Amino acid sequence: MEAKKSIYIIDINDITSKNDSLNYTIDKEFFSSFENDEVLDANCDVKILIEKSNNSTKFDLTIEGTLSVQCDRCLEEVIFPIDFYTVIYVKSTSEIEENTWNDNGEDEILWVNPNNATIDFKQYIYDSLMLSLPMQRTHGNENIGEQECNSDILKLITFVEEKEEEEE
Repeated sequence: MEAKKSIYIIDINDITSKNDSLNYTIDKEFFSSFENDEVLDANCDVKILIEKSNNSTKFDLTIEGTLSVQCDRCLEEVIFPIDFYTVIYVKSTSEIEENTWNDNGEDEILWVNPNNATIDFKQYIYDSLMLSLPMQRTHGNENIGEQECNSDILKLITFVEEKEEEEE
């Protein structure tokens, strides 16, 4: 039985039109496939605009939506907006065996062998989403609006900190 091909895999050789687009909706299930329990919920739209020319293929990747994670301070759910954009250029060369990434400082270049010109965008989308989250994931972040930490948990944290100071 043949394995089901991932919807995120694109074969450059199969792109026939000069301009095309792909759209994906990312939800919690997407993160479960990476065994990620950090993301509590997700609602992101991914749009990939494809522009093919003779010597390269350009992918404009846009991700917009929200990711919900646990607040580092109060452990309640906190929702972060996601607004990610990048350009990926895919170029072919028979001098390589495996796909190779280069970063020119602004855009990314992926070199592929024309005999195996498939790109799996799933890992790239996952990494881009995870790197879009701030290092410190707390309520009160200027990017998330009026969300606030659970006041009962904050009182408990303050109480424990004061008690520890008294014991010192």
